[in-house]
Amino acid sequence: MTTPTLARRGMRADKLSSTLALVCKYAVLILASAATLFPLLWTICNSFRSTEQIMTSFVLIPEQFKLDNYKTLFEVTDILRAFRNSVSVTAVSLLLLCALVLPVSFAISRYKFRMASKIYGLFSFAIMVPAISLLPMLYRQFSEMHLLGYKYSITFAYAIDQLPISVFLVVAFMRTIPMEIDEAAVID
Repeated sequence: MTTPTLARRGMRADKLSSTLALVCKYAVLILASAATLFPLLWTICNSFRSTEQIMTSFVLIPEQFKLDNYKTLFEVTDILRAFRNSVSVTAVSLLLLCALVLPVSFAISRYKFRMASKIYGLFSFAIMVPAISLLPMLYRQFSEMHLLGYKYSITFAYAIDQLPISVFLVVAFMRTIPMEIDEAAVID
C-alpha cells in the first residue's frame, strides 16, 4: 500500500468518526428535548380531558376536546389575580435583589480591602446551604417580626435565598470588565 492510500483511509476514518459523533450528539439532544417537552405536552393534552378520562385511559390525545376545565378555572378560582400577585412579588424580589447584589458585587470585585476574599468565600460557601434548611428559622423570624400573612413579606425570603448565587455570578462578571473602563468613567 502506498502512503496516499493510507492517508485516504485515515481521512475516511476521521470523517466517519466525526459523522458518528455528530449523530450521537444529535440523538442525545433529541432525547433530552423529548424528555423535557413530553411532560409539557402531556399536561396540555390532559387539560382538555375530564378527571375520569385522565384516570381511566392512558392516551396522549384526548378522545374529546373539552374546555370545561378552563371554564372552571376562570369561574371558580381567581387565576388572573394570582398571576398578577406572582408577577408583582417576583418584580419586587428582583428589584430588592438587584439593590443588594450590585453594590456588594462591585465592592468585592473592584475595591481591594483585606476581607474582600473572605466575604466572597462566605457568599460562595452559602451557595451550598439548601434553602429548605433555612425555612424553620425564617418562619420563626417572620412570626416574631409580624410579617406573616402579608403579600410582599415573601420577597425578602426570595431575595435572601438568591443572594449568594447572584453575588457569585455578578462578581465573576464584574471581574471580566477591564479596570480601564472604570478609570475612563471617572475621567468623564
